[in-house]
Amino acid sequence: MTAIPISPADSRRQNQGGSRPALEYESPCPPLAHDIAGGTTHDPIDLHVQGEVDLLIREITIPVGGTTGWHYHPGHVLGVVEQGTLVQTCADGRTRVFRRGDAFLQPSGQANVHEGRNVGDDPVIVHATCLSPADYPLAIPALPPSSRDET
Repeated sequence: MTAIPISPADSRRQNQGGSRPALEYESPCPPLAHDIAGGTTHDPIDLHVQGEVDLLIREITIPVGGTTGWHYHPGHVLGVVEQGTLVQTCADGRTRVFRRGDAFLQPSGQANVHEGRNVGDDPVIVHATCLSPADYPLAIPALPPSSRDET
């Protein structure tokens, strides 16, 4: 059998003693794979999903000076910033900055209203894996915090 690295990253991990060894195949037509996005988060990731879940992987592009608008997600979103600088502001005033190679979990629910803004000189590109309750939208618009405080 011949060991075939699935991606250059897998090969690097193997050479560095990482936990993802190259896979071995007896097939004359082994699968080909390439990494679409990869990143690192220093925050713990805790996912719990119940019932039927829609899984969608999408590329999100926010133009220079653009914003996602205030919103929340009915399901969890795992993201990796491929390009640019994304500033996320949460309804409680917390701000997080994500740059190329940063990974993040956006938890679900109305308690996690947020807005993403592109504050850099290049478009922000995020590869996101969305785990949403079946038949729900991926995001639900929300009022900005100042509007909610006035109501």
